[in-house]
Amino acid sequence: PDGLSIRDRKLKVARAILNGKSHKEALREAGYIEVQGIMLHPDMPIDLLKNVDQAIWDSLVLNGISYMTSTSREGHGGYISHSSGAYGMDISAGLQEELNEKEGSFPGYKKSRINHVVAHELGHKLWQQDLTTNQKKEVEAADTGSNYAKRIKSGDAKSAAGVAEENFCENFAWDLTKKTTGVSESTVQADLQEL
Repeated sequence: PDGLSIRDRKLKVARAILNGKSHKEALREAGYIEVQGIMLHPDMPIDLLKNVDQAIWDSLVLNGISYMTSTSREGHGGYISHSSGAYGMDISAGLQEELNEKEGSFPGYKKSRINHVVAHELGHKLWQQDLTTNQKKEVEAADTGSNYAKRIKSGDAKSAAGVAEENFCENFAWDLTKKTTGVSESTVQADLQEL
């Protein structure tokens, strides 16, 4: 950490872009560090990101996620963001607190949860930028009903995205996580019931 405020760091990025720098160069000038193709905010919890499976990290890069920041926004997840034509991911401070708290009771929880959150946020980028209108209609018609989407629909959870988008993101995240780490939703849900 270099002591720059959030506002000052954003201004530094904006000024660099206005002066003709690429988004990546602007982030670098503002103190971001490049790790395997993604620019990381200097306050990102590196120990947390070490738990992201390489195949999921590679999926982020392949699908255009170019930066990650740490945010003080409430919640236990992440947020997809867009800045100067680049897509990034914000990881909430609440998520790190949750992971540290539950890791002691459920070894492996941190790795499973961060992989799911990162894959879920990638799902938002895909929904917003890559899926066609017809593909979105197919997802809505399938109504696969993830637990999170059901909670949003019932009012037990909140989301800035619609139910269909969150349903897609959850199912995408569980599918990608299972393919890369071998951990399925049912395994995690069963382990969480024991906590």
